[in-house]
This record gives sequence, C-alpha cells and structure tokens, in this order.
Amino acid sequence: MFSVSGIYKILTNPIYCGILRYAEYEESEGSWEPLITKDKWYKLQEVVKEKSKPRLRKHRHQYNLLIKCSECGRSYTGYTTTKKSGLEFTYYMCSEKHGECKNMQIRETEVEDQIAKYVENIKLDDEKWAKLKELVLQKLEKEFNFESTVRKGVDVQIDQLNEKLDSLFDMKIAKEIDPDDYQIKYSKLKDELNDLKSKRTDVEVSKEELKDGVDKFFDDIQNFKDVFLNGDYHEKRNLLFEITSHLGIMNKQLDLNLKEPYKSVVFVKNSKNSKNWGSIVNLFRTRIIETELKPLITSIQLLFDKMSSSQELYFER
Repeated sequence: MFSVSGIYKILTNPIYCGILRYAEYEESEGSWEPLITKDKWYKLQEVVKEKSKPRLRKHRHQYNLLIKCSECGRSYTGYTTTKKSGLEFTYYMCSEKHGECKNMQIRETEVEDQIAKYVENIKLDDEKWAKLKELVLQKLEKEFNFESTVRKGVDVQIDQLNEKLDSLFDMKIAKEIDPDDYQIKYSKLKDELNDLKSKRTDVEVSKEELKDGVDKFFDDIQNFKDVFLNGDYHEKRNLLFEITSHLGIMNKQLDLNLKEPYKSVVFVKNSKNSKNWGSIVNLFRTRIIETELKPLITSIQLLFDKMSSSQELYFER
C-alpha cells in the first residue's frame, strides 16, 4: 500500500510525462514513451499544489482533548454541524465513539453551563474574601520579615569579609605581605564569603510588593467566571489548565476536579470560623509565591548576583 508521501512523489515526478530530472533545476527529454502528455502533467501539478495548501480551520473547538471519557479514558473531540436553517451546533464525543465506548456525546452549551457552576464555586462573599486575603498577607509579611532579619545579619558578615578582602588587597599592593601568605588568606576569606552568599538565597520584597501580589492573585480568582464566560479561546483554555486537575465526563455529567488552592475555597465558603483556615492559608501563600512573587524575586536576585560578580572581579585583580 502506498503512503501519502509516496503518492505525492509519483504525482510530482516528471518522468511519467517523458522528462528526466537529474538535478533540482536540470531536466532533459527522455527516450521512452510517456504515460501522460506534458500539458496534462503540468495541469496536474497545479491541482497538486492547490490541494497541498494548508486549509484554515473553520471551527476551533474550545474543549477539544480537554475532557476525558470516564468510560474508556480517551479524550473527547469536538465537531460542528450546520442545520438547514444555517444555525451551527457544536458537540463533543468520545474519540472511541465508533469503537466499543458507549458514553454519550454532549453539546458544547451543556459543557459550558456545567463548568460555569464549578467556576462559580471559586468565589467568596466580600467579607470572607477580605479575611482570607488578610490572613495570607499576614503570613507572607511575617515570613519575609523573618527572612529579612536573617538576611541583614548575613549582609553584615558579608560586608565585614569584604572589608578584610579590601585590606588584604591593600597589603598586597604595598608589598606588606608575602605572596604565598596572601594567597592562603585570600582563599580562606573567599571560601567564607561564598559560603555566606550561598545562605543568602532570597532577596528583599517590600510590603507594598507583597500586598500588590496578594491583591492581584485574589482579584484574578474573583474574575474567573467573567474570564470563562467572556474570554477568548486561549483565555478559557488557560483558565481550565490553571484550576483543574481532571475534567471527566460520564452520561453527559462533567466530573471536574479543582486544583489547590482553588478547591479549598469551597471549604472556606462553608466555614464559619477562620481559625480553621490555617492549612488553606498555607496553600494560598505557596501559590502566590509561585505565580506573583517568584518572577519578582528572580529578577531582583539576578540583579544581586550581577552586583556580587562585579565585586568578585575587583577582588581578583
């Protein structure tokens, strides 16, 4: 059986119209009887070229391959039909639909109605939202204040070692120290300095930056439903990737598993005592550091590393 690429090579080979192509742009007339006239072969090339053009997809199915069949584990794929009235309807069906799987197809509108209800659960009233934000911010401020205190202590030791290195370098210039003794003391101080710098893994983040990061994270969550209802193709898919760990379906009923910390919002919604929110506050704190603060910390750390490298070049002259 011929492959698609094999058929393409046959259709575009001029040997069948009596032409021998022995280089990319070099041809000669063959001595054999052609199977097709040159006129027909060149018309065939126009058809092949036209058919080979990539076609624009008319429909982009929003939940294509995102939904998993709970019956067989395969992905659901979308397709769109046009009625005689001209109205279009999009459905999703198991990719094993023509095989053994008996799970039913579902309309896209039904999918969206069910997902919207899940997204609605990731929302609190203003009072609880404000309390949760306050607890998360307090925890982050406490952690960063402690880290800042430790960091300042390390910075003092780093400054002291840098002063010793400066003095040692001055002694070398003034020839007040033997070269071998200089190298021994220099290596010892450098080892101590590098050890301290390795302990200073974090950088300072202001209270304003902490608050901005927390506010943005919580505001984004409050807008999840608006993004889902009014967002474009990519915004909706990115939202589902962010908040879900599993999106299954059985008999037209979605089974959506939320990721943490979004899953815990439901607990907070049904809880009356904020003293029970400790583990949930930790989950939010971790996610905020990963999404909002880590890029900021990384950029400041790069600046700190660059400054440290400049100092090292000075000491190693």
